[in-house]
Amino acid sequence: MKTSTFIVIAGCEGSGKTTQISNLKKKYPEAVFFREPGGTEFAEEMRRLMLVSPDSAELSPFQQMNLAFAGRADNIRKIIAPAMKAGKLVFADRFDCCSFAYQIFGMEGRNLFSHFDSSRLSMGSSTKHPYLPDLYIFLDISPEEGMRRVAIRAKAKRDVNHFDERGPEFHARVRDGYKRFAELHPSRVKVVDGHPSKEEVWKSIETVLDGFLATR
Repeated sequence: MKTSTFIVIAGCEGSGKTTQISNLKKKYPEAVFFREPGGTEFAEEMRRLMLVSPDSAELSPFQQMNLAFAGRADNIRKIIAPAMKAGKLVFADRFDCCSFAYQIFGMEGRNLFSHFDSSRLSMGSSTKHPYLPDLYIFLDISPEEGMRRVAIRAKAKRDVNHFDERGPEFHARVRDGYKRFAELHPSRVKVVDGHPSKEEVWKSIETVLDGFLATR
């Protein structure tokens, strides 16, 4: 890899992102990693407001999207821009594609398409660069399997939020949102089947990354 590269790992609830990002950290120990919602101290506060505050579940799609992009802009300024300037490989656990999938499709904020596009293209304005990801890897999984895994996670008391508690129709819409984003950005998105074993999914991710990074 000769240049800095920004890669996003995304997927529906229960898709296995946490496990696969742990593998990525072992494979690329010099890379920079952050999560969304969250990241910087400011962005973590946006995460709290979006996911676990008493009012989180009552927020409109517009409010949720604006909180996400506010945190995202801080991540660009404090994490992404410095890392890419230094020629680093950067991995995000979710990014702008998730606002598209969750707020526009999952929460049915269909009037937010233009707002999403304008926010996405201006989110790096403070650094004179939009910092759009070079590659998105979507871990695709059915709502039924995803919710089965979330239920197991909930029993272990691990980081469950109000999105986890929404019905299968919501999660089916989120999946549709990811698929639509992939259709709109075919040169930047690779879809990986998240249903096989963790080991098989990891092999698929490695194949995508090895091929992509070999061209950088």
